Amino acid sequence: MISALTKALGQMGDPKLQAVFWKGVIGSIVAFILLYAVLWGLLSQVAWTELPFYIGDFFAWMGDSFDVFGGVFFGGTILIATYFLFPAVMIAVVGIFLDDVCEAVEDKHYPHLGKARKITIVDSLWNALKFVGVMALVNIVAAPFYILTFWVIGLGLVLYYLINGYLIGREYYELVAFRRMSPKNAHRLRRAHRGQIMLAGAAVAFAMTIPIVNILTPIIAAAMMDHLFMRLPRRAEFMDAEPVSDLAKS
Repeated sequence: MISALTKALGQMGDPKLQAVFWKGVIGSIVAFILLYAVLWGLLSQVAWTELPFYIGDFFAWMGDSFDVFGGVFFGGTILIATYFLFPAVMIAVVGIFLDDVCEAVEDKHYPHLGKARKITIVDSLWNALKFVGVMALVNIVAAPFYILTFWVIGLGLVLYYLINGYLIGREYYELVAFRRMSPKNAHRLRRAHRGQIMLAGAAVAFAMTIPIVNILTPIIAAAMMDHLFMRLPRRAEFMDAEPVSDLAKS
C-alpha cells in the first residue's frame, strides 16, 4: 500500500489530475452559488413582519436595521456553512471525474493494458451520489455507537475507521476494478483480498478527516487504489477469465 500511495502522490503534478482537481473546485463553487441563490430567493419571499408569537412585531420594530442584520446573518451563515460543507461537496463533485484519474494513472504506468471500459458521466454521477448517500446514512445510523464507545479507549474511532474503511475501500476498488473486469469477477477478487482493500479504505477515511488534505484525498485515493489493484495476486487470472471486451455482455 505504501508503494501505491507513493506512486499516487508522485503523479499529483500530472496535468490530467490537476484538471480533475480544478473541475471539483469550480463545480463545488457553482453548486454553492446555485444553492445560496435558491435559499436567498426563498427567504426573500417570507413575510418576516407577519410571523406569529410577536416575532413579526419585533422585526417590524427593528425597521431598516433588520435588513442590515439579516444580510449580515445570512452572509455569516454562508461563510460558516461553506467552510464546513465545501470538503464534502468537493468530494462528491470530484467523484464524478475519478474515472479520468484512473485513466491518467494507467496511461502512465500501465500502457500495455490498453484502454479500459469508459465509465459514462451519468454512471459516474450516479455512483458519486450513491456513495455519498450510503456514507451519510451508515454514519448517521452508527453515530450513537461512535459516541457510546468513544470513551472506551477510543474504540469509537476504531469503529469509525472500520466502517468507513470498508465502505470507502469497496467503493474505490469497484471504481477501478469495474473498468477492467466484470462485476462478478471483481467481487470474487475483492473477497480474496478484503483485508488489504479495507486497510487502504481506512487510510483514506483517516485522510478525509484532515482539513485541506481531505480536498485532495479522492484523487489520491483513486490513483492509489488503481496501483493497489494492479498488484493484487491472481488479478490477471480473473481478467483472463472474462475479457474486458465481454463486459458489455455481463
